[in-house]
Amino acid sequence: MSTSGLPQIRPGESARFTVKVGEFSDGSPISIPVVATRGTADGPVLWLTGLVHGDEFNGAVAALQSVTSLHPQDFSGMVVCTPIANPLAYLARQRVSFTDNLDIDQQFPGVRTGITTQRTAYRLFSMIQTHATHVISFHSVGAPMMSNAYAVFKRAPDVNRDVERETARIALAFGTQVTCMVDVATATGELPGQLAGSLDRACMQAGIPSFMAEIGGGARLQPESTAQGIRGVRNVMRFLRMLPPDEPRSDSEPEAMKPVVITKRQFLIADKGGLWETAVKPGGIVSEGGLIGRLGSWLGESMEIRASQDVYIILLRANPAVYEGDRLAFVGTEWVSAGEYEAQL
Repeated sequence: MSTSGLPQIRPGESARFTVKVGEFSDGSPISIPVVATRGTADGPVLWLTGLVHGDEFNGAVAALQSVTSLHPQDFSGMVVCTPIANPLAYLARQRVSFTDNLDIDQQFPGVRTGITTQRTAYRLFSMIQTHATHVISFHSVGAPMMSNAYAVFKRAPDVNRDVERETARIALAFGTQVTCMVDVATATGELPGQLAGSLDRACMQAGIPSFMAEIGGGARLQPESTAQGIRGVRNVMRFLRMLPPDEPRSDSEPEAMKPVVITKRQFLIADKGGLWETAVKPGGIVSEGGLIGRLGSWLGESMEIRASQDVYIILLRANPAVYEGDRLAFVGTEWVSAGEYEAQL
């Protein structure tokens, strides 16, 4: 089976096809759809992936619409989209593959002779490594949660410094109000699951600048969120000079709305079960002592959840039914302005 995946796509052409990454028990193919459009001039190859987790639809739709809305005469380089990167999770409408219960975003660059999800990761990554110069891995926050669109890029000791800097620059160019920097050397326990094996980190290790874009909530489709993702792709394409530059952004927005890079984060965890009622919205700062939400009981009791320090609200729980140990919010505890961070690159 070929791992290069893409047919020859000439300048000004588009292509829509599927790539076989495995077989079901009846011999029918397990396939990944691919949509690609090449501009009329040479330039970078921007690769967009969606549905790495099978219930994260907003990011996948944003990736797909980003490439299908392009006209070859309007841009240079090529944009490739694999909107269903993990078909076995998508078919089950769940986060992980139903055959082996593996999270594919912990398996990259994959194993050629491994189990099913590892083989899928290997064949997808082989295509990306062969062709891509830059990668955006689209995701959505978990189904019980809500957030504004935000970008996430990683720093790691096993990544070339120039690749790391370019990754940070394209993540900031994506243009969301919040961009998270995750230092994998110090982020143990900060995020659920392991940080090794993610698509963006594997790309960076292979010399390909790559970041994650979190677009809307899982298990639902939100047109306003997909629109944010499409704008972000266009912003990255302008940064890479695949599209003409846009009009300069106004510097007149309120200080609270200016882009920030969050360098440390933490989850707020429920210490009891109950009914959650949020008092704030994603994308704002809550000062020390400020109210974030209330956790009530069905006996009429209520507990206020307040900020133990100044925090930046990244995402909040939307589903009100809470078990002890559920995540109520994801907050930034340290941040700087995007301009200040970019000036240090």
